[in-house]
Amino acid sequence: MAVVHPLAFVLRRVLYSIIIVFMVGDKVFFGALLLLLNCLFMLCFLASEAQWEDSLINRQHFFNEVVLYLVFAALMCFSGLLTTVNESVSLGWLVIAIILTMIIYNASVILFDLCMYIKLLVLRYRHKIPLLKPNKTTKALKSKVIMGRKRKSGLVRVTPKSLDHNDLLTRKPKVTEFLNSI
Repeated sequence: MAVVHPLAFVLRRVLYSIIIVFMVGDKVFFGALLLLLNCLFMLCFLASEAQWEDSLINRQHFFNEVVLYLVFAALMCFSGLLTTVNESVSLGWLVIAIILTMIIYNASVILFDLCMYIKLLVLRYRHKIPLLKPNKTTKALKSKVIMGRKRKSGLVRVTPKSLDHNDLLTRKPKVTEFLNSI
């Protein structure tokens, strides 16, 4: 599955390029239909496979695909189904509102991740855990740290009672256990 998502990403970009270049004039509806079917394929793929370890990113990816699907459905209406200017203007404002909702949602996810990162830094500072110099071990640990969010193994919570400051400062295995538990 690690190959499918990057391959689908590249194929989608190639399809977008082909549609932008060649689907002009009478072929706009067919191009919009291809985009809609492509997005439907990605929605099915996302619903069946959880690609990311973090469930928040999986939800964000699914939400972005749903919004893209709605925009492509509106694009089909712009390709000749709407005849009056008022209908086109109303649908245009609806598409703008949908895209604005997606931007606000993505910005809130980014701010949430920033808050979780700041929380991790505060925990490290409060418990006097030194930042480790980058090496193979810390790179592997960094890829496993999810900052207290839900993992496949369940919700991990770190409480001050569960931390022993002396062990964290003197022995590196305890530091790696702490970082793995976050």
